[in-house]
Amino acid sequence: LPAVLAATTPRSPSGPSVWPSALVRPARSSRQVLLERTAFGILVVAALLGFFLLPTYPNYDSIYSLLWGREIVHLETPTFDAFRAPTQHPLSNLIGGALSILGTVGDRVWIFLCIASMVGLLVGLYRLGRDLFSPVIGALAALLLASRLDFAFLAARGYTDTAFLAFVVWAAVLEIQRPRR
Repeated sequence: LPAVLAATTPRSPSGPSVWPSALVRPARSSRQVLLERTAFGILVVAALLGFFLLPTYPNYDSIYSLLWGREIVHLETPTFDAFRAPTQHPLSNLIGGALSILGTVGDRVWIFLCIASMVGLLVGLYRLGRDLFSPVIGALAALLLASRLDFAFLAARGYTDTAFLAFVVWAAVLEIQRPRR
């Protein structure tokens, strides 16, 4: 497969190119930019309405991240060995520490961040599909993900999975834009 890709990948004047970033992308029309911005605005409004009108609370893993973060902020040893404690995630614990300063409001901010990561995941998936294939494919991929209510439920309950997926998708988007960054 690498030999086939090397033989079929276009080359740039400065040397070997990296697939698929070497593919020529057509310029986006002003109509497409307007549609993208409108869709993004609708997505943000829907997420904000969901956040404010359907208040939820963090789940088991999120509560532990907030608890462990608070323990770290207070220079205590986190209780990772608690009975049936979830898997520790250093980034979640760091964010939990920052949010623990807010007290009980930190729970809602955690949910807000998870919903924002769902928005980021949808936008990233659109960009990945758009940059690799076409805007239509990107939109279909984002709509398909948005129609899977279990992902929206995970975000609304504060699971860190949507944030992790958003990071992975955006890493792929950034790699396509400029390889080996």
